[in-house]
Amino acid sequence: MLYEIGLQLKADQGLDRLFCNVVTLVSSRLGSEEAALFVPDDRGIRLQKVAVSGPGRETINRLSTLELFYEHGEGLISRVFERKLPVIVNDISPDEECFSDYSVLMPSRTTRHYMGAPLLLGDEVLGVIRVLNKKAPGYSTSSRTAILAEEGFDNEDLDLLTMIATQVASAIRNASFIERNRHFENLVYKSPNPIIVLDANGMIRNFNQECESVWGMTEQQVWGQPVQEFYESPDHAREVGRALWEAEGHTIRNYPARVRDAEGCVVPIRLSASLLLDKDGSFAGSIGIFSDMRDTIRDEAKKIRAEKLAAIGQLAQTTGHDIKTDLSTILNWTDTLEGTTGATAITLEACSAIRSAISKALGKLQNMLMTANPKPPEKEIVSIRSILEVFQAGVQSETSLTRIDFILRYPPSDPLVHADVEQMRQLFAILFRNSLEAIKRAREHRNAGLIELKVEVAEHALLLTWRDDGCGMSTDTRLSAFLPFFTTKQNGSGLGLFIMKTIVETHDGRVSVEAGAGVGCCFEITLPLAFGSVHTERLL
Repeated sequence: MLYEIGLQLKADQGLDRLFCNVVTLVSSRLGSEEAALFVPDDRGIRLQKVAVSGPGRETINRLSTLELFYEHGEGLISRVFERKLPVIVNDISPDEECFSDYSVLMPSRTTRHYMGAPLLLGDEVLGVIRVLNKKAPGYSTSSRTAILAEEGFDNEDLDLLTMIATQVASAIRNASFIERNRHFENLVYKSPNPIIVLDANGMIRNFNQECESVWGMTEQQVWGQPVQEFYESPDHAREVGRALWEAEGHTIRNYPARVRDAEGCVVPIRLSASLLLDKDGSFAGSIGIFSDMRDTIRDEAKKIRAEKLAAIGQLAQTTGHDIKTDLSTILNWTDTLEGTTGATAITLEACSAIRSAISKALGKLQNMLMTANPKPPEKEIVSIRSILEVFQAGVQSETSLTRIDFILRYPPSDPLVHADVEQMRQLFAILFRNSLEAIKRAREHRNAGLIELKVEVAEHALLLTWRDDGCGMSTDTRLSAFLPFFTTKQNGSGLGLFIMKTIVETHDGRVSVEAGAGVGCCFEITLPLAFGSVHTERLL
């Protein structure tokens, strides 16, 4: 019988169903008119009735309304629970709790026999199982045959109830663990936030789908791995661990941390975590909830860039014209000095340097104006080849001095575009300066010195492929290359590629960049053809 009960109690079932099965089994095996199960409430202050069994559904429903709670020290139930000892009484006092109510509801119309046993698991009491009224042989729910046994429950019944109570305690602990585990897993795996759970050794045990989306790795890939391997560095992992141990209540909130994803990229996060302690206060693991801060950081950076652009726009509007006027005055006086009779070689050299500086200053001012308030392009139908030939001639002396091969490759036809000639020259000048700087950096480690521009016609559009063998870009640099004020140069403004992209887009085109660290760079620019097709005539 105990083996059969054990098999039924081992079945995977929820606590509510387990409680009902327990009282049904106990009532059946001990031949009692009623059986009830009491366990501590969530706060552990009172004992609450969680299941009851009786003769017939109607009687069970009525019995469920009685003895809902017992306070400490109240009634036989509390006595069994607090003393951790079984109790058997075959002549219940009418003063006992609910005596008269039970006597009315029971088919036997009396409450005579009582037996209760604690649900013990080691020194811990999980509840009390109680039975009422030992039924006589031939007992029936009809009023004439609902007869109780004269002798009531005996010691063998009490021993059996005690043994059953031990099995029930184990089954309840099992079911509670399974239920808590399911609840915990639902909480972790259905959470809209990334949640990670570690064991006492810092190994990953739970890793929900939101974590997978941030890290780019599955739970199967990271399970059982030390979490410190996924931080930015071992030192940073130890820093987070120290903060958690030293925090009040071993809990940190919105702690700034950095992890690495599957590609090795650093992901900034905000971590809220707590240490998990067992009942003895020993470290059992930890749980962490975090937020991916990449979008927030990008939004903040975008806001800062917008504020900078607005400031530049205001500056350009208030001082741009005056600066141009002042530079023109300097340039006029430079021309006058150069034309003066008897100008020395030093004077001529100084005038040349002044003119060069003024040209650079005008270029920077133009970039500032273009950044703050891009002017609409003054488009005309023009040959892209004619623009490039003029541009190539303009940089020929510089390519010779810097020992750079600047190669232009054209298609057999001469494609026409609807473009602002001056803005197109500015676009190529930005690309040229960018490649020049990249090649100079690359020459610190290897030979470099090639810039190639390939012009093609593809699907009624003009495709320009600008390639160099310079130092290239890292992944992070490539992703931020077209953002205003982003630069890797010591004295760079971070506006060049942003302006180039702006020019392309105001011409209804697209631009992209492909690069790797140390292996050169490739910009692809697509512009619409003037008439949606190729024309061979040259318009100069």
